[in-house]
Amino acid sequence: MQLEIIHSCPPKDEEITAVRKGLQAFNLKTLNHLKDTVHEFGFFLYFENTVLGGITGRTFLGALQIKYLWIDEKLRRKGYGKNLINKAEAFGQSYGCRFAVADTLSFQSLGFYQNNGYSIELTQKGYDGGEIIYYLRKSLV
Repeated sequence: MQLEIIHSCPPKDEEITAVRKGLQAFNLKTLNHLKDTVHEFGFFLYFENTVLGGITGRTFLGALQIKYLWIDEKLRRKGYGKNLINKAEAFGQSYGCRFAVADTLSFQSLGFYQNNGYSIELTQKGYDGGEIIYYLRKSLV
């Protein structure tokens, strides 16, 4: 079999999906006894069939992993983000999650997460422009 490495920039959706599904299959095979702990979720703010915000992620090995959280600028500081994160955390708790994790860049939403009970677990420095990635955690029990 002759394999070829092909550079794809940006990668196609189907390429990303193939890698993600392959890794997920390996993980579930390896952690078969925990296969029922993975539940992807999304809660979204809609206005006239347009998404104006949302939170996505998954439950995994007893944790709620927040992948994306975004609110349209016009709707920020009106409680929508808090409402979304509360719904995500309740979803995680309903599947037995003991804690939640998220990451955010220094210019994004560190204060928001901290105001909602998240604490910094790891700080990763050295990014261009002096940016920092914060890895956050909150107990759900």
